[in-house]
Order: sequence, then C-alpha cells, then structure tokens
Amino acid sequence: MIEIVAYEPWHATNILERGLNNGAPESTYSFGHVVNDMGVDGQSFTGIQDGVVIACGGILPMWPGVGEGWVLASADVHNNKFATVRICRSILQKIMDDYGYWRIQGATLANWESGVKFARMLGFVNEGMMKRFGPGGEDYLRHARVIDGN
Repeated sequence: MIEIVAYEPWHATNILERGLNNGAPESTYSFGHVVNDMGVDGQSFTGIQDGVVIACGGILPMWPGVGEGWVLASADVHNNKFATVRICRSILQKIMDDYGYWRIQGATLANWESGVKFARMLGFVNEGMMKRFGPGGEDYLRHARVIDGN
C-alpha cells in the first residue's frame, strides 16, 4: 500500500540520488537545485511504500487560478503504475478544487512516451512543442489540465 505524506525536500533528494524512473530526462538540473522550494503546504505530496520514496509531486502556484505541476518518480513507481495514476489523479483534483485552480500546466520531455502517457492519464492535454526548452536544449511538450469556465 502506498502511504501519502506531506512533501519534504529529502524525498526529492532521495529520488534524485537513487535515479529517476525509466525514460525520465537524464538531466536533473531543473530539480536538483530547487528541491527546497518545491514544497507548498497542502499542495505537495510524497508516496512512500514499505519505507521507500517512490514518487513526489505537487503544484507551484504561478498566480491565482494557475499553477505549474511537477512530479519526480523513482524506478519503483513502475511496480505501482495503476495505483500511482489513480492516487495522482485524485490528489490533483483535490488540489484544484481546494485552491481554486482552473489551469495546471507542466512540461514533459517530448520523446518520453511514458511521461506523455502519464500526463494524458491525469487529464492533461498537449498544447504544443517547446523547442529547446530543456537544460540541455531538449524539446519538451507543454501539457495542461484546464477547467473550462464557459
């Protein structure tokens, strides 16, 4: 069973030290230097199974109604794919409801099929290519989950 706890910086550091899930971007520059800033009370969580950090993620508020989503997952997440998706989808919806978000966006390495599929399974839609967005000049896709206000 996966236990959900509030995010703490050591959770991300633990994943980065052990290695990210299969196919994840090789460069951890975009996370490694900000692990202390990624936790927002009530909006950042960690999944732990049998004492092992398997994934953490959350929302960084940009301005009212809009946030940037982030996820770090270890290779252990592949042992819990369906539970991880179900839990992440539930937490994402709760955060959006509780904090009044109408848009959560994130970036996914363009050629990372399982990352793109994960975003889609969470209800995100591909909004287009961001050329040379990554720290090594990699192409990324902008994904967003938007609640239509009309």
